Amino acid sequence: MQKQDAPVGAGWLALLVVGGVALILAWGLRYGLLEGGRLPADCTVGGGAACAFKNALVWSFLGNKLGWLALASGVLAFLSGARVLAWIGWVTGVLGIILYCFDSSAVGLLAALLTLIRLPKSTAQGHHQTA
Repeated sequence: MQKQDAPVGAGWLALLVVGGVALILAWGLRYGLLEGGRLPADCTVGGGAACAFKNALVWSFLGNKLGWLALASGVLAFLSGARVLAWIGWVTGVLGIILYCFDSSAVGLLAALLTLIRLPKSTAQGHHQTA
């Protein structure tokens, strides 16, 4: 019997670290910058880089764009098994849940998570043969 715990444990650790970093980033953007009043309130005239950043941030969640990206990438990853899409769905799902895109972000995040925790076919087949 071969022990397969190390790769699976490393995968969980990566999920937690990446998800934690995305969560801290989203929380900082929402509560530290946007709702904390650290970005300009009126960006109608000029404003420079701070207004451009604020406009891009607000644009990302207006119309549920983050949520739709999380949902699309998470569901496509679940259907195809594409891990790159699953990572995109995981990160944008975490960001979207904090940044006002709850429903579609949650579904995309869960679909991405199911894809990321799924054992690769070669590992799953090898595990059944040795058990």
